[in-house]
Amino acid sequence: MARRSASTKKNASDALADAPLVSLSEIDNAVAQAAALEQSGQSRQALSLLDSWLARDDISDSHRLELGLLAASNEFIVCNYPSAHKRLSAATVLAKNLDNPIALARVKFLSARTLHQQGSPSTAFPMAQEAMEELERLGEYGQAARASQTLTYISLDRCEYSAAVQFGERGLSLARKANNDFFVAGMCTALGLVHYTIALSQQSSPHARANPLALELSDIQKDSVHAETAKAIYQEGIVAARRSGFETRAWMLEGRIERANILLGNVDEVLRNSPKRIQRSQTSGDVHEEIGYRQTYAWALRLKGQLNEALHQLDTVLLLARKVGTLSRSIEYAHYDRSLVLAALGRHADAQASYRAYLRFVAAWNRQAAKMVPANLPPPAAKPAIEPYFLKKADAYIAANLRSGITLDSIAAACNTSVRNLQVYFRKFRGVSPMAHVRMLRLDAVAEEVRNTDVPIAELAHRYGFMSSTTFSAEFKLRFGVSPRKAREEARRLSKA
Repeated sequence: MARRSASTKKNASDALADAPLVSLSEIDNAVAQAAALEQSGQSRQALSLLDSWLARDDISDSHRLELGLLAASNEFIVCNYPSAHKRLSAATVLAKNLDNPIALARVKFLSARTLHQQGSPSTAFPMAQEAMEELERLGEYGQAARASQTLTYISLDRCEYSAAVQFGERGLSLARKANNDFFVAGMCTALGLVHYTIALSQQSSPHARANPLALELSDIQKDSVHAETAKAIYQEGIVAARRSGFETRAWMLEGRIERANILLGNVDEVLRNSPKRIQRSQTSGDVHEEIGYRQTYAWALRLKGQLNEALHQLDTVLLLARKVGTLSRSIEYAHYDRSLVLAALGRHADAQASYRAYLRFVAAWNRQAAKMVPANLPPPAAKPAIEPYFLKKADAYIAANLRSGITLDSIAAACNTSVRNLQVYFRKFRGVSPMAHVRMLRLDAVAEEVRNTDVPIAELAHRYGFMSSTTFSAEFKLRFGVSPRKAREEARRLSKA
């Protein structure tokens, strides 16, 4: 097993000085056992053990502090955030009375982690940064790595990828410095997720960049360097976890590899393994992991056309997220993912309702984030919403019919939505009307053929629906800065150079 942190050893020494009624070896063993249960993914069992000790009167304040910090950490894992905050408040009082700076920094980190999960990243970020720096200065490298992990996740939520990589690499360096395999595995989880998310951001589909479940198998670019990097980092975490007997953490990292595998086209493997991972997370009580596994499973199921089972998994995600009472990405994305699956099932009214529910959660998240910023500072940039599922259908329909008669009504019919809805969302996400978008795509297609074929320009213009040569030439020059004739001449000159 990985060695215990220096703060645990310090508190054990404090306990000896306090001369509690219970023997030092007995309480020391209890602390170690609780930490081992948490690290092996058995948080409910850890809480049961910790509460049995915290109910006793024969333990020192320093041991009570350590037990309380461990309990707060496990409350977070099982998503009992009110209890986590309550335990952290009690730990703050004890840490101040004992003049224990390490414990105070740990309280700050654990509070930041909980606030972030509850949807308050603006408040959590400076707390986690202060905690990381304080813990590193105090030589608590493992705990500093955990704080860096929270900073990594917050930066990732903000799509600040460079910062996320920096915090992730710093945290991994701190975990290695602590010589603690559990913390190394944890940081590999975070840094691997950063590279996986960057791989998503580089996919060609705008829908895929916003949410992975929007990807179709035909969309996936299987040669992503970042997807392979994510797998390599996850694999390092698996090696570290298994080296010290953290099989649950290794199992979890294998689940992370499955998401990278989808980006690399290995969907069947995900379908085989996901049910086992869901069952394992239920046994350990880790709701965060169960939600993640179910969302990955739903993604793979949708890619393989198993839509009803995908919908069941997403409905279960919503039930779990509501049960723990957290306003998080899990709820937002489950609503969005449901809109994709429902649309594929032909339940278009339900799909629209699910997408609107998603928009309400995005708006609520932005309102809460804005409240956390002091009045003398500018408001934070709003988190953008993901394009509605039917715009992807619009793209496919328009691309297939650029040479045919496209109307507003025909696009709306292809998307199973109203003309009004189509116009509203096109302007919101594309900045133009649907027909203006069609016209730009047609100009792009004509320009490609003007430069690369010898077909008469007038014939090309007519082929793509431009009835007036004068209007076509004017629009072409407005979009590309040159006339069609000049564009062709320039292309021929370059090809001969």
